[in-house]
Amino acid sequence: MPRPTGGSAFSVTNYSPTGWVKDCCAAHWGMRASLPVRIPPLAPPMTPLTNATLNTRGCRMALRRSQVLSFLREGGYSVIFLQETHMDLTAEDSWRLEWGDRVYFSHSTIRQAGVATLFSPDLRPKVLGVAETVPGRLLHLRVRIEGLVVNLINVYAPTSGPEQLQFYQQASAFLGTLDSHECLVLGGDFNTTLEERDRLRS
Repeated sequence: MPRPTGGSAFSVTNYSPTGWVKDCCAAHWGMRASLPVRIPPLAPPMTPLTNATLNTRGCRMALRRSQVLSFLREGGYSVIFLQETHMDLTAEDSWRLEWGDRVYFSHSTIRQAGVATLFSPDLRPKVLGVAETVPGRLLHLRVRIEGLVVNLINVYAPTSGPEQLQFYQQASAFLGTLDSHECLVLGGDFNTTLEERDRLRS
């Protein structure tokens, strides 16, 4: 399946209460700021979710938006975390016309940052709360899916050292306020690497 032209890092992870897969995003947070991925020991039965994260490198324009949404529809993902959306409030209606009403945004400017979390049309979670913890960089959705409360955290970390450190400190403090008995799913672009070789360009 081809990804949208000009896209950045893309990954897919399957999550289920009996076998949650902790992807590279969780590892990045653990390295950088000891941020936890919490999973309740006794979770009710739930259909596994297929989650995807994609740095779009800007998807405000109509053509780019259509490319991204077409790509995501083909994948059949349950929950989608998008980063670097480069949007503002004026673009939201167009997104909802193309995708449906299950789209949640946190904007920065039309030239940088911005995140969005999308739900598959087949997934109808009960949204318990939405918070722009760090506008344009950290969006928190608290939802109930088949009796299980899940905290979905969409992250786009800064690239510069001082700003990145401040962001991780804010995020770490926020995550510490979440109920430890609820599931926590992190997705996004953390702008860091696990190994030095990952920094090398081919």
